[in-house]
Amino acid sequence: MNPSRSRVEFWQQQFERAWQGSRWHSVQAALKGISQAEATWEPEAYRGFPWSAGSVRDIVFHLGGDDLIQVDAAFGRAQLDWDEVTRQFERQGGHWQAALDVLTRGHKAVLDALGRLHDNDLDRVVSSHSQRDVRVEGVFQMLHEHKLYHAGQIVYVRCLVAGQKRLGKR
Repeated sequence: MNPSRSRVEFWQQQFERAWQGSRWHSVQAALKGISQAEATWEPEAYRGFPWSAGSVRDIVFHLGGDDLIQVDAAFGRAQLDWDEVTRQFERQGGHWQAALDVLTRGHKAVLDALGRLHDNDLDRVVSSHSQRDVRVEGVFQMLHEHKLYHAGQIVYVRCLVAGQKRLGKR
């Protein structure tokens, strides 16, 4: 890490790259040019979380929703849960555009939380939605890794969609 840059600035830069700064590995690069049909395509056989059919829409909703829930747990009132995020999503129509909205709101929540911090805050211990007694920096590390993981997953699902088209199955 550049010694003239703060740890908070480091994480801000990492989230910027994970969101849109990397033309190969960012969430926005993974979503570039995606159609609603691609975003809502579901693989024939998928075994994952019970709430997901394996579509890009499901991944995007999950990624944004998790950002919202984790930030609320660690830095907010710790009142937001998956039931509430799902209700909000469904009130918006539960469609592709609603999933993109959840994704954008989640990313903004992460950046807003990070923007209120100073380097010494990163060593504080908080509880996230999934962990007790975790350092604030650990919350951001997990959220960053989560963003990159799902960006790759989105690319993979899009490759499956393209493969189906190539086989004439779409």
